[in-house]
Amino acid sequence: MAKELEELKELIMAMEQHYPDLGTIIGVNEKKSASKLAKLYQGIASGDYLSDEVASAQLYADELVGSSYRKLKFSLREKLINALLNSDLKSKEANEYQKAYYDSYKQWAAVKILFGKNANIAAVTQALKLLKLSERFEFNAMAMGLASTLRIHYAIREGDLDKFAHYTKRYDFYLGLFRLEGKAEELYLDSVIAEVNSKEQKSGAMPALEDAFQQISALLQKGHSYRLNLYAALVQFSYFSAKKDYTAAKEVCKAHIDYFTNKSYEAHVPLQILCYQLLICCFNLKQFSERIELTQICKRYMQEGSYNWFKYQEVLLQMALYEGDYASAFDIHYQATKHPRFSLLPENVTEVWMVIRAHLYFLAISQAVEFNPKRFSIKSFRAKKFDNETLLYSKDKRGLNITIQIIQFVILLVEKKRTEAIDQIEALEQYAYRHLRKEEYLRHRIFIKMLLSIPLSAFNEPEFKKKNEQNLQKLNSAQSLTNAQLSEIEILPYESIWEILCNVFQSLPSRA
Repeated sequence: MAKELEELKELIMAMEQHYPDLGTIIGVNEKKSASKLAKLYQGIASGDYLSDEVASAQLYADELVGSSYRKLKFSLREKLINALLNSDLKSKEANEYQKAYYDSYKQWAAVKILFGKNANIAAVTQALKLLKLSERFEFNAMAMGLASTLRIHYAIREGDLDKFAHYTKRYDFYLGLFRLEGKAEELYLDSVIAEVNSKEQKSGAMPALEDAFQQISALLQKGHSYRLNLYAALVQFSYFSAKKDYTAAKEVCKAHIDYFTNKSYEAHVPLQILCYQLLICCFNLKQFSERIELTQICKRYMQEGSYNWFKYQEVLLQMALYEGDYASAFDIHYQATKHPRFSLLPENVTEVWMVIRAHLYFLAISQAVEFNPKRFSIKSFRAKKFDNETLLYSKDKRGLNITIQIIQFVILLVEKKRTEAIDQIEALEQYAYRHLRKEEYLRHRIFIKMLLSIPLSAFNEPEFKKKNEQNLQKLNSAQSLTNAQLSEIEILPYESIWEILCNVFQSLPSRA
């Protein structure tokens, strides 16, 4: 979808959550149902208009993406933005913090406008009321701005020394917190930016993470706040995860969950992030029994269709795969990928789902699980399509690309494309030799060696199974030492894939 159309669809979906009658505002009713603006809105909302060319052809038959169409898009965007600014965002779904956040920024705009129009008495009354609200919910940047505005007012307009001193003190306090939060934010972003498009942690990252960990711990000695503690939790979690010390990472999550749980308001965003990280810890510690309890906890904080909800579903699905609960994995995949907001996810997230789908396709064609063909279509998977869907991680020669290389070869084996599998032997050998030579990739090298033995044994199951008895033992004992999390590379345990392949080839002829 074109970027501008994607932006419009995102605006429509964001507004429809709070504005059930959004269509009426746009002009979608009996009297105006034929208007071009209404048709553009309906076409984008329904997913019928995936490109400017398609939309323009439908609305302006004699014009190819011309000025009239561009003006129409601009008009729709303006109407949506105006509807957003004029709407009451206190929906039933919004929690107390979200309602306060939306309301505060509308009030903050009102304060600025009132001061701008010299309605100073009204502006100060509104500012004092808003300062209390911002202090309660720790909107520290806003509190700092309000304290600055009030001290200017009491100094220049009223000459009140006591109030000037009071709000200067408040300003200095929030400025200090704002600086701590800004530094914490910087430390977190520095630690995460390199991993956005790569699951492999770069060399030299560990010293930088350790430095960030030390700095963030020092910041917590100077103060506490919503944003400061959230970024601190993320840096500390990243540090222990990089060390693969998931026991310590789990304790970090629990400590910060306690901190945010004890707030006077319900801090949904930090709690949903920390619950998700706790889920990651349990996965990597192979504490799958905690999945059900964590599911219930996270449901309380997760908004369906949010970015974190999709990431949460991703881990739940993989945990189901590790438990051998393949039916649940198929159900989770269907619910997530069919969600209207799935198409709005960033590329680095949707590609992971494409890799997961390839694993489900493998389970389906190998008859390892019964599935509903109406909820998962085997015909929808194509090798070339899969290549195009994973361009980002295909550049990441370690990380998730290990899984991409392996699952593509495994699918060739199950689909009985024996000639193609044989042709791929040298390429896969070279890939393992060039990119997986380090000790941390031992488990992946062992499994690739096992896979390559299948065509080299003329696809004879008793032969390649016997050849790999020792390799299977090595695989079971070898730990994945790569810095990536278990859930980020080995989506389906290699032992499970091997067992399924052995079952598949038990009933197949051995000739190549």
